[in-house]
Amino acid sequence: PVSNCLRTYDSSTDVLNTVAGRNGMGFQDGHRDTSRLAHPSAVLTMSETTMLIADTGNHCLRRLTLSSDTEELTTLSAPCPGGTNGQDRRDGPLEKTQFYSPRALALAGPRSEPVVIVAEVSMLRMITGFTS
Repeated sequence: PVSNCLRTYDSSTDVLNTVAGRNGMGFQDGHRDTSRLAHPSAVLTMSETTMLIADTGNHCLRRLTLSSDTEELTTLSAPCPGGTNGQDRRDGPLEKTQFYSPRALALAGPRSEPVVIVAEVSMLRMITGFTS
């Protein structure tokens, strides 16, 4: 079965916790309890409170912020739930960039100026100037 959520496991308590995507498959930004993902396939920790998610089924990159002030999932790239099925790749500023099934994430360069590498179907792309 394919999961449409992110979970953490605490081995000291033997507890599995859902961190985001509790409401089944879909596309929904917002509080982690009401957010929706579609086949997330990679997570990259950017800071103590910020994770970058390759939301493969929605063909976009998402940010999950978990801090004392907020527990929010937001879309960073051009969202493509349904629509063109992500086949219209587009470069440019991150908020306008369109991905096609992003599947893996990697971090390169110093933490002060990170470069995020996004692996897609038959393509690697770089995001520079990313801030968590």
